[in-house]
Amino acid sequence: MTIITYMYVALVGLIDAMINANYMFFAALLISGRLLRLMGPYPWYLVTGVIIVPLFFSLLYSPFWLARRRKRLRRPPNQRVTSQSMMTQSPEPSSVRSPRLHKWNDRVVLGAVIASFASGFGQFGVVTALGSVARTFGHLVHGATIADQAGLSGTKLGVGLAIIRLASLGGLPLTAMADRFGRHRMLITTVGLGLAATVLAAASPGYWWFVVIFACGRPLLSATNALSEVIAAEQTDTKSRAKALALVAAGYGIGAGLTAIIHSLASKTLGFRGLFLLAIVPLALLPLISRWATEPDRSKSPRSRPTTSCPPSVPWVGRFRKRLILLSILAFALSFITGPANSFIFLFAQNIDHLSV
Repeated sequence: MTIITYMYVALVGLIDAMINANYMFFAALLISGRLLRLMGPYPWYLVTGVIIVPLFFSLLYSPFWLARRRKRLRRPPNQRVTSQSMMTQSPEPSSVRSPRLHKWNDRVVLGAVIASFASGFGQFGVVTALGSVARTFGHLVHGATIADQAGLSGTKLGVGLAIIRLASLGGLPLTAMADRFGRHRMLITTVGLGLAATVLAAASPGYWWFVVIFACGRPLLSATNALSEVIAAEQTDTKSRAKALALVAAGYGIGAGLTAIIHSLASKTLGFRGLFLLAIVPLALLPLISRWATEPDRSKSPRSRPTTSCPPSVPWVGRFRKRLILLSILAFALSFITGPANSFIFLFAQNIDHLSV
């Protein structure tokens, strides 16, 4: 994590040098930066930050490391289960058929990446075009409040965004249905209907119509993102799995970023309606997704699920329940912080500061 942070910092520093900006306060310290002044004058507070980062990450990780170590020491030697012992447990050879696994850059993974790209393109449009939505359905006047400058009140925008984001919870049962109806079938269904709802949102006659239509498509696209990761994980071997998941995540990021780029370049021409109509483009890729993102062998029938490479999920639910809860808490914390911030940053930049973002 520390290395990734340093790489991100280096990238931001390069961008600052190219566009003469001051992101992360690399060029100068703002007058209001009182806490940073405790780290020393410019540029010494940058050096102090480089030293603090690994210490800060170590402090955050220490409770988990101590808890894991204490649990390992408390377990009797004859009951300690290692990953190697889990991989070697197998039933009768006649009842197991090894599934066909792929590399991270095979087309079956690329099909999941395209589906994730479509999900990002469809979902992030509401954030990118929030300023245009507020201008279209609101009333702009010369005033000091957010409602005057943005077009809609912060309460109205916040409630609408909350409805859309909470609708993502509907993706939980949709994703679970893949265990019964198959990953491939549910992926094609969710991405198709989700993008269709995004296109339909372009014809919204009012703000609350827009919220309702987009909220109907949000759980479908959330399920698409989850199913893309499931397919990528189940279709790849151990050495390629992390790369495949990273590629799927990158596909979502590219789809989301592309909506921001298109809106910044053609916001006056397209508006939010034109941006959402562009969801027809990833929707046209549905036959390609269907052909490439095939059903994993291990989910086709119970006899094809090998315990030699992937133990059945049910007996291990209790064992990994705490880890699952921890990951859920971390995901909730990240979305709680970044979700509203990203949305209102676009709104503030477009309708109040009048920046092209």
